[in-house]
This record gives sequence, structure tokens and C-alpha cells, in this order.
Amino acid sequence: MDPAFREEVMLTVARTNGCRYCSFVHQEWAIRAGVSDEEIAQLEGTDPAHFDRARWSALVYARSLAESNFQSVPAEVLADVGKHHSRGEQRNVEAVALVMHIVNRSANTMDALASRLRGVPASESIPAEIAITAALFAVGPVIVPVLSLILRKSPLRLLREFRAFTAGDPTRNGQAA
Repeated sequence: MDPAFREEVMLTVARTNGCRYCSFVHQEWAIRAGVSDEEIAQLEGTDPAHFDRARWSALVYARSLAESNFQSVPAEVLADVGKHHSRGEQRNVEAVALVMHIVNRSANTMDALASRLRGVPASESIPAEIAITAALFAVGPVIVPVLSLILRKSPLRLLREFRAFTAGDPTRNGQAA
């Protein structure tokens, strides 16, 4: 799978799941893979006018999978993706979307834990799920340095960009385009 396309699928799923951590990271990686700011902006609405039909079809399919929690997808979405992609290509989209979906749910649970610790529990958070996540929370000190190395940015710069991104500046993480 083309790296830029893979990142578009991952970013589409992350945004569908409302995962601010994954949206932040995969937006940066999509840019690095050659996806333009305009293409990233179009992922929200998945407007077919801004994509070739095959790419658009796969992104709608990935979004539908995430929205349905990988249960049933509307027949018209299945028919459309089948017109433009082989079964093997569909399985690739499914695999990327599923991995992203699992990571998103985990990150959203970590976010719910952080909210609960601040005294503002998320409305859908389950204490047992959050307790398990708390045990995994120690991964954070490892992830930040790894991301810093991969993205070649200081941890402080990453934090500033993440805060700008979650404050509503989705273009280039608050940097000028």
C-alpha cells in the first residue's frame, strides 16, 4: 500500500474515532508521506470531487468500518469499494483501518483516564477499562522520546504542536503552511 494512501486511511479512521493523539501523529506523517494540506482538509467530508474515485471509495469504506465498529457496512459502500479495489486491496484497507481503530480506542481510553484523574470523567468511560489502561499508561514516557526521534522534533516542540492541534488548528499543527 502506498505510504501516503495508508496515512490517509489511518487519519480518516483516527478522525472518525475522535482520537486526538492519533489524528495529530498521523496528520504529521501524512504530510511527510506527501499528502497535501488540501487533501488532509478534505478527509473530514470525504468529498469525492477532491479525490480520484478509487481513493475516495476506499476512504469511505474505512470510515464506514470504523463507524460500524467493524460490523455491517452499507451495501452501497461495499459495492462501490468492490468496483474500484480487488479483494486483496480491500483486505489491506481493512487491516490498516482495524489496527488504527484498536489504537484509537486505546488512546481514547488513556484520554478518559487522564480526564478522570483531573476530576472530569468522560461520560462513556468505564472504570475497569480505565484501570487496565492505567497499567499501560507507563508506555507514555517511552512513546514521546520515540516520536521525538522519528519526527526529529524536541519533546517540547511536540507538546506545543500537539496543544495547538487539539486547540483546533489542524493545519500543519499550528505552523504556517
